[in-house]
Amino acid sequence: MRVVKRGFDEVREIKVKEISNSIPEKVNGKPALPLPTMLKSTPQSQSKLSDIHRFWEQTGNFYLQGMGNDNITDPFIGLSVMPATTSLFRDMTGIRFDHPSWIPNNCTACGNCYTVCPDTAIPGLVSTLSDVLETIVKRVKKNHGNVEVLPKAVRQIESHIRTLMNQPKNGATVNTYIHHAISKAIAESNGDENVVREFGWFKDELGDFDFALTRPYFDLHEKNEPNSGGLFSITINPTTCKGCMECVNVCDDGALKIVPQTEESVASMRSQWDLWIDLPNTPKKYNRIDSLEEKIGPLETILLNKDAYLSFASGDGACLGCSEKSVVHIFTATVESLMQPRIEKHLAYLDELIAKLEKLVQQKTDQHTRCL
Repeated sequence: MRVVKRGFDEVREIKVKEISNSIPEKVNGKPALPLPTMLKSTPQSQSKLSDIHRFWEQTGNFYLQGMGNDNITDPFIGLSVMPATTSLFRDMTGIRFDHPSWIPNNCTACGNCYTVCPDTAIPGLVSTLSDVLETIVKRVKKNHGNVEVLPKAVRQIESHIRTLMNQPKNGATVNTYIHHAISKAIAESNGDENVVREFGWFKDELGDFDFALTRPYFDLHEKNEPNSGGLFSITINPTTCKGCMECVNVCDDGALKIVPQTEESVASMRSQWDLWIDLPNTPKKYNRIDSLEEKIGPLETILLNKDAYLSFASGDGACLGCSEKSVVHIFTATVESLMQPRIEKHLAYLDELIAKLEKLVQQKTDQHTRCL
C-alpha cells in the first residue's frame, strides 16, 4: 500500500517532452551507476561469450537503469545463456525505504543478525588492529600514490590505540580511539604539513567504519594473551539488503536500529562496504570450527569466514525476509566450511607426494650421473 500511495501521490506530468537516446556516463561528476563488486574483483575472461564484464555492458546495466526493453538481442539474450551469479549485479537500494544501522558499543557478537539474514547483507568479521591499520594505509597509497610519513606514523599510534581499547569505554568507540591517536600524533609533530595531510587521507579512508570490543573476540583473547584481541564489525551490504529488518528483530542487545534511507546514508554504506571488501578475512584463531564434525564450536563462527558467508549469491527477486533463503545460506556456508579443510588437506597431501617424487627423481638422476 505504501508503494501504491507513492505512485498516486508522486506521479507528475512531464512538461518538457524531449527524450535523449544517450546514456549519461556521469551524474554530478560521478558514475551514473555503481559498478558491481564482482566486476571490480573478477578479471576479464578470455571467452567473450561468458565474460561478466561484457554481460554487464550489453545487458546488466540496461536492466538496472530500467531500460531492459530497449536492449538489443545479443547472444546472452538470444541463447538464454549468461554468466554465473549475475544476481550480484542487482542493487536493492531502490526498493528500500529504511535500512539497519549498527551500534557497536551495544553489540555482544552473538551472531544472530548475520545468521538470520536471508540476503547475505550483514556479514560479521573479526579483524586484528594491525590488519585494519595496514589495510587503510594500502587504500591511501592506492588512491593518493606514495606517502612519506604515514606507514611509520601509523605503526607509532598503534600502541596508543591498544592502550585506549583496554580502558573503560565511557561511550567511546574504536573509531573514536583511532581519531584520538591521530590527533595526538599530529600534535606531537607540531602540525607537520605531511603528517596532517596524510592522516587526513587516512581518516577519509576509515570514514564511519567502526568496530566493537566484544567479550568472545576481544576480552577473552586479551586475557589469555595481551594484544591478541580482535575487533568485531558488522557491515551492511548496500546492494543486497532489502530492508526486511529480520536482523533488527532478532537483536536482543539493541545493537541494530532502523533508520530512514537517505542519499547520505547510502553513500556511507557504500563507503563502509568498500572498506569491508578490502579487509582481510577473519583470522583462523578467532574461529571455533576446526572440530565442527565433533560438534565443537558454535555455528555462528562459520559465517565469520568471508568465503563461507558469501558462498550464497544474493541479489534475487525473492520476497523480503524469506526464511527459506536463510536456511539455504546456512547450508551452503556449512558445506563450504566442511569441504575447504578437506580440500586443503588433500592438496597438502598431493604437494607432499610431488615433493617426494621430485626428490626420488633427483636421487635417480644423481646416481645415473655418478655411474657415467
